[in-house]
Amino acid sequence: MGTAAPLTRSTTVPIYVVPDGQNGWVYLKDQTVGGGQWQLLGTFDFSAGTAGYVMVTGEYGEASADAIRLIPAGASTLTVTKSGAGTVMSLPAGIICGAVCTYAFPPGASVSLVAAPDPGSVFAGWSGDGDCADGVAMMTTARTCTATFTSNDLIVDDGQPGTTATGTWNVSSVSFPYGLNAMVSAGSGTYRWTPTIPTAGAYQVYVWWTEADTRSDTVPITVSYAGGTQTVQVNQQQGGGQWHLLGTFPFDAGTSGYVEVSSGNGEACADAVRFLPQ
Repeated sequence: MGTAAPLTRSTTVPIYVVPDGQNGWVYLKDQTVGGGQWQLLGTFDFSAGTAGYVMVTGEYGEASADAIRLIPAGASTLTVTKSGAGTVMSLPAGIICGAVCTYAFPPGASVSLVAAPDPGSVFAGWSGDGDCADGVAMMTTARTCTATFTSNDLIVDDGQPGTTATGTWNVSSVSFPYGLNAMVSAGSGTYRWTPTIPTAGAYQVYVWWTEADTRSDTVPITVSYAGGTQTVQVNQQQGGGQWHLLGTFPFDAGTSGYVEVSSGNGEACADAVRFLPQ
């Protein structure tokens, strides 16, 4: 059973499991911990049809009711790992990785895995258990399959070589940064990403930030490219945790170009920049 877990929830939430509609068990679960994941209640013999049920009540205080999951006894777990940028889904449904990368399928099930690369990436193939090589896993036992995606893009994350700053920038506590963390300004300053461009040509430039109500809704981001500069204002009060395309620009090979965010209009986030050759 999946639950959310704020501290306002009861520490003794009754969850009733009634497999045949008549006889059942009650569990008192602490919902102030363990949210956002499946919690095993036990193994039960359910009657065929719709007589059985699971019920949560708020009789002992605030309770969350989200989802239940019934897995046939003897089910085998399929785990998907990824290398590179892309999404993996399964037929029958269950795996949607990155969000859900582990799922238990009925014994003997044939599970087809579908790999969808992100823009700028290509799917390079499967590895892991020998049965994963063709993207179809026979669930006669637990299996782990790895999807490999490759890309020719260039990403410069905050704190990596090629980043410089003026003013004060602190590690942000906001969720969904690219990589381990993002930076947030403390007063006036700039944060610059200078890539090492391998080959002269046109590149799409993407930026990633984390969002917060305290951020400016007119954060200036300047792209310096071969032949000029262009400044785009972005709203960092929304759209966090994803790539945003600023445009396509010509870059010379080497380190003459850069992308720079400024906190001149208020609090700004500096996280990661992506250069995708065209």
